[in-house]
Amino acid sequence: MPKNQKLPLQCFLLLSLLISRSLSALYMISQDCDEVFNYWEPLNFLLRNFGKQTWEYSPLYAIRSWAYLLPYSIFYPIIHSNLFPKIYYNFYSIRLFLASLSFFSDVSLFNSIKNLIHPKIANYFIFFQLISPALSHSSIALLPSSFSMIFNNLALSNYIHFLNDKNHHHLKHSLLTIFWFSFGSLIGWPFNLALFIPMAFKFLSYYLNNIKKFPLFFYSSSMIFFSILLIIKEIDTKFYKKFQLVPFNIIFYNVLNSNDKSGPNIFGTEKLSYYILNLLLNFNLIAILSFLSLFISPLNLSPNLSLFNYFTLIYPMVFWCLIFFSQPHKEERFLYPIYPWINLSTSILIYQLITLFDNSSKYNLSSFLSNHRNSLNIKLFKKEDNSNLKINQKLNSNTTTTTNDNINNQSNDYETLFSLLYNNINFIILFVRNFLKIFLILLITAFSILRILSLVNNYSAPYIVYSHIPQDASGNICVGREWYRYPSSFFLPDNLRLKFTLSGFNGLLPGDFEENIGLIESISKIPKNMNNQNLFDPSKLTDIQNCNYYVDTSKQVDVEIGESQLISNENNILKIQKNWTLLHCDKLIDTSSQILTRVFYIPVFIQNLIGIKTKYFDYCLLKRINDDN
Repeated sequence: MPKNQKLPLQCFLLLSLLISRSLSALYMISQDCDEVFNYWEPLNFLLRNFGKQTWEYSPLYAIRSWAYLLPYSIFYPIIHSNLFPKIYYNFYSIRLFLASLSFFSDVSLFNSIKNLIHPKIANYFIFFQLISPALSHSSIALLPSSFSMIFNNLALSNYIHFLNDKNHHHLKHSLLTIFWFSFGSLIGWPFNLALFIPMAFKFLSYYLNNIKKFPLFFYSSSMIFFSILLIIKEIDTKFYKKFQLVPFNIIFYNVLNSNDKSGPNIFGTEKLSYYILNLLLNFNLIAILSFLSLFISPLNLSPNLSLFNYFTLIYPMVFWCLIFFSQPHKEERFLYPIYPWINLSTSILIYQLITLFDNSSKYNLSSFLSNHRNSLNIKLFKKEDNSNLKINQKLNSNTTTTTNDNINNQSNDYETLFSLLYNNINFIILFVRNFLKIFLILLITAFSILRILSLVNNYSAPYIVYSHIPQDASGNICVGREWYRYPSSFFLPDNLRLKFTLSGFNGLLPGDFEENIGLIESISKIPKNMNNQNLFDPSKLTDIQNCNYYVDTSKQVDVEIGESQLISNENNILKIQKNWTLLHCDKLIDTSSQILTRVFYIPVFIQNLIGIKTKYFDYCLLKRINDDN
């Protein structure tokens, strides 16, 4: 296909990707309360001088870096200029910024694949980046693993240039690869460096064969790595007011100093099936094809991609899975860094499957049938002749001539059919190829869209409800059992603060950054009653009498542990406790709903046809009546 005919498709895909990322920023939910309390809350404190503080930000532990959040201080003048009519618009503006970063990194990798591997592989890749439910939330998440994923795209882009460099720019592309990996890992998530190990073997192989370039490469790459590390050290040391090397603190806590009382495992462990199901939900058929690609794709690689280069390009994903699948503590966000690899490996495999039906492939079916037409004829009709001989031996001599005539006619029919099929083989192959391509794309698209719609339609209630807080509200807004759905203090007016009430949760809840003592003083001050063992601390709770607003659901509370039932649903009628009034409610899916309706968005008319029903409960914002605000 001429380039000018490919351009509209590529423009359409890229425009669709931009729209998709923007919609994700505006409508997609946060997948993890860790994102809210460990990143959105400290960022709100950085920009607005209030927010919840987790134990990870205590100077005693310091396993969260302020260097990661500091770049978002560019939003400080926007927030304080009152540019937006509602305060929570700032939340979405930051998300749109994250979406734009993700988009441009995707485009960079797309261009490298298009120009240096194959345009069709690039098209498949950007389509999967566009349609995958995994990317709809990871691309706009304020998480270090998402940050690493974004800059992995840029590292991969430069690594592909390194593998295909014909202009003697190997040093430039190798150093850019190292820069983006170092930047995304040290500022984001240090474990991300594990993905670089297979590529490091390629760099060593190249520079040991070009030994004169090795000293400059080693010096420059070391300077890049340690310069970034030094900048991080300086920022965190200033904020914590003591020497801190947060990337090392993270590794020390999670690996070197992990035990039964502290470390990641105290927050829960999962079986291997957790990651498998997670990948199927987030990538559906793409996940299956991605891992099949690891074994099938090396058999029929493009001339632009040698076997060793393929392994160093794609197998970082395998290396990552071997490490993290074996860890007891599993989180969905731990897989974010390999999302580009999953889509790239699937794109390579689908391209190879489709080209089996193209004349350009060395393994194409048309060439195979053309080269073996005579042998296929001989085998087919030799078999027929042998069958005829056996039949003739059993027949009477009086009927031999008639039978032979019939069999010869049958053989002629087979030969005519074979010739007809062969003469139309290109049409048949074209039909099968297009059917396969359309079938795969439609199937992946359908599953992906239904999954994305399910996340948005069934789980967005907290964002909708908190957006209905009056802009002049003040005092305390409280949550009990629904604390983990809190969308962040970016939804609170300047004079409203989040407080926790008694619930069934028996772990350590976040405290508060101390206000009115200065930013650095508050960050560097060791908070009271914090621990790294997830031990419950009652001082983090407040009495419901101190609450001016309350967010809860209509589900039955556990009265025995002291939970308060402020709202209930009796026969589809909401009943509100005395002294409280209802401001807004939205529907949140009930976990007792059938799994199909929880996993995918099923329109009501289809639910009626197949006899299932999605169950919802009310997620509501209440206001104390005797409060002036």
